[in-house]
Parts: sequence; C-alpha cells; structure tokens
Amino acid sequence: MNYLSKKSKSNDEISKFLENIKSLIKEGNVDFNIRPWKLKVNKTLKYMTEKNISTKDISEALLELEVGDFCYVEDDGNSFFGGEFWFFTRDYCLVDKVESMYIKLKLFDYEDKKVLVMSFHPQQPANDKDYLVPQRYK
Repeated sequence: MNYLSKKSKSNDEISKFLENIKSLIKEGNVDFNIRPWKLKVNKTLKYMTEKNISTKDISEALLELEVGDFCYVEDDGNSFFGGEFWFFTRDYCLVDKVESMYIKLKLFDYEDKKVLVMSFHPQQPANDKDYLVPQRYK
C-alpha cells in the first residue's frame, strides 16, 4: 500500500479551511461517503446505522470543529481529483456517550464546490496506525 506523507498546516490555513467548510455546510453543499463498500466495512455508514444518526447530525457536529482539532493533511492519491484530505479529531456526545471521532474531510471543487465527508466515526485504539492526535496535543 502506498502511504502518503502527513503534512501540517499553519493555524491561519486551518482557520481558513474551517471557515470555508462551515460556510459550505450551512449552505447545504456537503456530500457524505456513506455508500456500502464491496470488500470492507464503511465505518461511517456502520456508525450512523448503529447510532441512528443522520447526515444532518454529522453536519451539525462538524460546525463545532476548531483549529486545535486539526491533526494533519495528506494529498489525495487519485490524480483525477487531486487536492488534500484534512484529518481532525474531536470528542462528541451524539447519542449515549462521549466518543473521540475520526474525521476525514475534503474540499471538492469539480462542478460545484462542496465539502466531502469521507469519514466520521469513532477512533480506533491508540495503538492503531490511523489513530489521530489533534494539533493542540502535539
């Protein structure tokens, strides 16, 4: 598997990204990667089903993201789309308990500018390669 390098961003860059996505979310310009996958579990879809939460619930939660929740960015390896994936983590109580969420977002500007929510689900255990550490703790 080809792992892309993790990159940091300045607080100003993160703040601008968050302002942009929050504006797009409020306008309803957001898509969710919640289609079932063939060979592995779509963790976001599984979480939404288990907790009975909607894309509206997730959109509202994303409006709470702050600069300190930022973890890193990675380039999108798909040369057709390009751009960057932005990774965040934040504790939320959406249903019955507080959970540290794994959040992967992308600004998508193909025909219309949109926020693409690639992942929104509880984090894996701290020893997992995909465990996110927010900038405020680095």
